[in-house]
Amino acid sequence: MTQKTAWFTLHRIRTVLETGSVEKLSGEVEADETYVGGKVRNDKRRIGKVKAGRGDSGKTVVFGVLERAEHEFEASRVQATVVPSAKKTVLSKEIRERNSEFTTLYTDSWKGYRGLSSEYLHQFVDHTVIYAMGQAHTNGIENFWSLLKRGLNGTPISVEPFHLKRYIAELVTNNHDDDDAGRFLVALEKTEGRRLTYDELTTSYEAYYDMMLPRE
Repeated sequence: MTQKTAWFTLHRIRTVLETGSVEKLSGEVEADETYVGGKVRNDKRRIGKVKAGRGDSGKTVVFGVLERAEHEFEASRVQATVVPSAKKTVLSKEIRERNSEFTTLYTDSWKGYRGLSSEYLHQFVDHTVIYAMGQAHTNGIENFWSLLKRGLNGTPISVEPFHLKRYIAELVTNNHDDDDAGRFLVALEKTEGRRLTYDELTTSYEAYYDMMLPRE
């Protein structure tokens, strides 16, 4: 097949791997955000700059949560998604949608995670001082970010922000404690009713920037 067909096929597979519904996590959960991409470029498709709140302006903000495994032989569960910004309203909404009540929540000291103590047992660490205080750390989700960025800098080299969610879905699926056959069956179960046309794939930047640009 041609490079164009291969690229389209891979994105169709990644679309299948995207989670249709969010399963609430519980127990001990780490939450963090990261920034993917380069500096802002002169892009005609982009009317304004995306302001992340922290990190480099113009980078894509990705939020993730990691549910720590209860036993050493089990794998942690990860959920991750592209978000418009790292503002408190955005991050708190994602945390509430992805975590059960009474979850023990670990974050860094970013102000976007303030105000969660009434709903969760929230502990945070100030990374300007220390990276861990006992069980209070975000090392697990930060390891996931390292895997994500190494993967994106490998074969794809450069991923447009409006395609990033599908690459994240691929890594989240590969991170599960299963073999290739098990992951294949999980993907196969999700194929029904899922479709991605070439037109949708090549014009997806319009919907992405419509979501990201600030409203009047």
